Amino acid sequence: MNNFSSGAGTSVTETASCPVQLGELTALAAAGLRPMLDPVSNLFCHRMVRTRSGMVREGVSLRYTAIVLLGLHRLKCCGKQLPVEIQPILDALLQKGAWLDNIGDVGLVLWLLAEIAPDRLNKFCEAMNLEHALERHAGVREGLTMEIAWFLTGLSCAAIARGDELPGMTDLAAETYCRLEQNVGESGIFGHQAGRGTFGGMLRGRIGSFADQIYAIYAISRFTAAFEMDAPLSTARNCAEAMCGAQGPRGEWWWHYDSSSGEVVRGYPVFSVHQYALAPMALLPLGKVIGEDLSEFVAKGIRWVGGQNELGVDLRDMTLSVIWSGIRLTRAFQMYLDDVVGMIRTRRDGGSRRETAVLAECRPYELGWLLYAFAEEATLQV
Repeated sequence: MNNFSSGAGTSVTETASCPVQLGELTALAAAGLRPMLDPVSNLFCHRMVRTRSGMVREGVSLRYTAIVLLGLHRLKCCGKQLPVEIQPILDALLQKGAWLDNIGDVGLVLWLLAEIAPDRLNKFCEAMNLEHALERHAGVREGLTMEIAWFLTGLSCAAIARGDELPGMTDLAAETYCRLEQNVGESGIFGHQAGRGTFGGMLRGRIGSFADQIYAIYAISRFTAAFEMDAPLSTARNCAEAMCGAQGPRGEWWWHYDSSSGEVVRGYPVFSVHQYALAPMALLPLGKVIGEDLSEFVAKGIRWVGGQNELGVDLRDMTLSVIWSGIRLTRAFQMYLDDVVGMIRTRRDGGSRRETAVLAECRPYELGWLLYAFAEEATLQV
């Protein structure tokens, strides 16, 4: 029986929008990544920002570089032309080993190597002393959901790629999953971290971000595939059902959720990458495994990017080859008001909708996740 339902609640008037073709979207992402590569470090930037003089590249990000490489590899596997060469960037990234100081980034690189360079896995696991990773790295003691999910995904991908050569992977992955599962609330929503310690820690244990949910869903899907166990899928399914039920009337994937009630705590910013990449990346594969058609929730979220949003603005700029990062509230106090109201009053509308504006920047990881989600998936009707 299909228990997934829309959380739209009330109907809205559709704004004019431009059709979103997935092929055009991935082509835009590939083109947009080229100017984001810093030619000196051979790493991708932190973000591109629109200024009066044009788009400006700021900083570099090792984490974003790893994510982009995952997307570019998917593009390559589909026989598409790459905007940049993968190998020099991968070499530059791996030379910066000192940045791997938390469990999430260790998992991300494990994930990356499993997909792009499995022959390097054994050496990496030895260098990271992987069997003791849960004892050594930041993010574990706090029980950070996203970071633990990334580590579980990395372990699962490594087991799929080279399981016979990596002993102890099953036990380590099972322990990691148990830590992740401890963060699930009664609603099926994950809190941001383990709820213990200070008042702030307990609050963060109750409130979870969209990213916490989506990376956890994806990690559990890969975990069950790698180790051939179905029981954890109920956790992923419950989370996905809660998320789909809370989706906004225009397809918005809101930002913060209460793991106890499943309700939206903070709606804005609504990030474009959640709409066109992360939700599809996790929900479409999960739907196939559990036998549920989640494509309409995904398609509705993507249409939001094409103009069916509260501003009626197409967030794609084909001339600049960017997708603007989202829609934000223009006044900070509105966000804090949303937090307070969301904790004491049930709602599913994402909070205040007054005085919103486009977040005029684009980050390389956003386009990287888009390629990872859709380079191989061109059949979804949007």
